Amino acid sequence: MRLTAFGPVTLALIGTAHSACECGYILHDTGAYFTHVLTNNFSTYPDAAALNTDRRASDFSKDWTVQSWTAGAGPDHPFPRRNDESNVVVQSGALMMRQRGYTAQDKAANKVVSIAAIVSKRGDFLHGSFRTTFTVSEDRGSVGGFFWYHNDTNEIDIEVLTKEPNDTTIHYTSHPSLSPSGAVIEGASSAEDLPTPWTAYQEHRFDWSKENITFYQGSTLAHTTTVNIPLVGGSVQMNLWADGSPWSGQPSTTDVTMNVKNILIFYNTTASETGADQAFNKACQAAGGVNNFAACRDTDPRISETKSAAEFGTMPRYGLAIFAALFVSLLLLN
Repeated sequence: MRLTAFGPVTLALIGTAHSACECGYILHDTGAYFTHVLTNNFSTYPDAAALNTDRRASDFSKDWTVQSWTAGAGPDHPFPRRNDESNVVVQSGALMMRQRGYTAQDKAANKVVSIAAIVSKRGDFLHGSFRTTFTVSEDRGSVGGFFWYHNDTNEIDIEVLTKEPNDTTIHYTSHPSLSPSGAVIEGASSAEDLPTPWTAYQEHRFDWSKENITFYQGSTLAHTTTVNIPLVGGSVQMNLWADGSPWSGQPSTTDVTMNVKNILIFYNTTASETGADQAFNKACQAAGGVNNFAACRDTDPRISETKSAAEFGTMPRYGLAIFAALFVSLLLLN
């Protein structure tokens, strides 16, 4: 939701952020307002493997799970693939995801392609600003993705296809991108040029509201769509994969890596979206509510500098009563 309806007086009330942002977060560039934050600054994490269980990775495992599952080959997926936990580690200040090299001998033996994926612990993200900074190595034959997912017809993707000769191309999609007959759905997918190759660290972002999905490259608007806007909650995921399909291309014969410097998500939940999060309402009111306006700007340096959301404080959204009180207070100010 946006606070711009109240005009500049509202922004003036924001003032200094409360220590735990009990009343949510306001984006400095769009004015959008969200109730929660999820932040992982991997540059502050110690090296660790076995991220689901390693105590050194507790800041990661509070928010994420390294996936471990196998999918067989099929008409649309020529090679079987397996998400291996060992392919996701924290190393040298980054979350490193790996697709292991798949040799001609592996193919002849019908071995699985060893890939990597993480999924958020919570599955109720509903609207938000989803951001990550990552690189993908130039080894050809893998797909690096950052996406929101509910099911195959409710999905928002940012993807790098390393099979492509141009290492500045990135793909934005709001699924489904094809109709049941296989025809391309106009406006559902777009390939755009990055300012720098995806082999260099840069921020990738999509903002999802009721009205549209907007993709950014850093702070620069790259693409907007009003097609296939999801209306349900879902999870956030990142992956690095190949299966020999036309989309991924032949798996790389050498290891492909995706290094993630950080993940930062300002979001509502399925509960806070409707003002039904009573824990938030209570916490915001306890922090002073509209009188203290305990909300933070997304530019607050404490957000990006912390290791995880738990360290900074995460709270959901304003209830309708709080907004009504805000409106009345603004009238009194006038």
